[in-house]
Parts: sequence; C-alpha cells; structure tokens
Amino acid sequence: MLVVAELQRRAQRSGLGLWADPDPVTPWVYRKIKRRQSGDVLRSTRRLHYLYFEQ
Repeated sequence: MLVVAELQRRAQRSGLGLWADPDPVTPWVYRKIKRRQSGDVLRSTRRLHYLYFEQ
C-alpha cells in the first residue's frame, strides 16, 4: 500500500492534478482565498499568491 507522500511524489513527477500548473497553490490556500473573494473568479495562481501572502 502506498502512503500519501509517495502518491504526491508520483503526481508531482507526472505533472498531475495541481502539479500540472507551473505555479501550484496548495488546496487549503486556494480555499481560504476563495472564501475571502466570495465567488470572484481569479485569473492566475500568481494573483492567488498575491492575495494570500501580500495583503
């Protein structure tokens, strides 16, 4: 049985899921930002990073 860390490494190496994005945002950061934005659609992960870390 594979542990979560190994599955994550495989996904990251294969570019699957959030690892397909060149500037991935962790799911918990994304959800926190989406709650703050109350439905606003954001155009890039760089914008997400700015909203989360620089405000």
